Amino acid sequence: MNSNQKHMQSNAAIHMMQQWPVFMEGIDRIVGFWSDDKSQKLQGMEWLRNSLSQQSTSFETSSDLSKTLQVTREAAGGFQWLNAETLPFQSSSKTSIGQLDLFSEAQYLVLLIRIKLEQNTLGDLYYLFFRNDKSNFGINGAQEAFSTSEKAIIGRLAFQFANTNLSLYQKQKNTFRQFKKQTQSVLKSMHEQQKAQMHEIKQWKNDWIEHYLFELGERNGFNYVIQESCKESLIQHCKTIRQLKQSIEKSLVYICELFEFTAGDTIELELAYLQFSEIETPRPESSNTPQNRLSKTMLLLDRLEQSAQSTLNAGQNLTSAQVGQNMEKAISAPAISDALKKNRARILQLFSQYPDRWNCIRHQFKPIMNLKEKNTTYLSATS
Repeated sequence: MNSNQKHMQSNAAIHMMQQWPVFMEGIDRIVGFWSDDKSQKLQGMEWLRNSLSQQSTSFETSSDLSKTLQVTREAAGGFQWLNAETLPFQSSSKTSIGQLDLFSEAQYLVLLIRIKLEQNTLGDLYYLFFRNDKSNFGINGAQEAFSTSEKAIIGRLAFQFANTNLSLYQKQKNTFRQFKKQTQSVLKSMHEQQKAQMHEIKQWKNDWIEHYLFELGERNGFNYVIQESCKESLIQHCKTIRQLKQSIEKSLVYICELFEFTAGDTIELELAYLQFSEIETPRPESSNTPQNRLSKTMLLLDRLEQSAQSTLNAGQNLTSAQVGQNMEKAISAPAISDALKKNRARILQLFSQYPDRWNCIRHQFKPIMNLKEKNTTYLSATS
């Protein structure tokens, strides 16, 4: 018998101890024995009814009593009427008149009910203590003793009640156990499906990050690589694709601020350089007060764009000299070339990040167009 069956047997025995007083209200004492579901030692319980209260008490049995009752427990299920004075668990204290406030124990008739839940196990024993008259069944003043045939009827009724009650109890327990097992199976299946879906989503995001970095690298002329820990952090933090894009771009821009790169360089996105973007982060606007290299590059592009548009509006040629002359603070053509050379990586990065800005110099100003052409030439050579 498995652990669940043993546990059910123990619960069933306790359940039966609770049912006997309901079945026969005239019973004044019940003693039950069954195997403990864990230790398999003989477990005992006694129920008493007196004028003040009803109480149940569990008790441990001795090894001698266990051996004495074993033969009885090995017998087939059934019932038997016994003399209280011959019971192996009786003591002088149990036969005193004062404890039960009834007749002496010698005048009691004891009905033994033997129940076996499994064929190859020891049975449960229930000793029902009756008064030797029909007042056991609620007939006041009925001092008439039981006849032999009446005892047989009572024994059969009690045995059938126990079998029916335990059968229903066991059926309900089996039904609940099956329901619990099926529910656990469904929940386990759902959990495994969720884990599989989460794994698929994570794998998809991993592949998407790799592909997006590859696209950015082709566009900007760099070889972008990313550490696994960095990908995991991005996936965990970013809730939308837009936030994921912005965080990757922001991180790459941050690295470009810290280091000088030339076309073809490998730029590794490490956890230390990761910059997260909020979900609704607005696109940053250029500032008139530069605070870092990137903002200085953005300001340079803004000034070149404004000067280039002014030059075209004035009908002049869009040369470095003319654009430099038309700037608010005029600069020479060599100064423009030097500035573009020093800021080349950041210019390409900003063009990728903001494809709708600086359209005039992006498409018509030769020094800027040369930067893009050199980048395209490098990509063609490496493809």
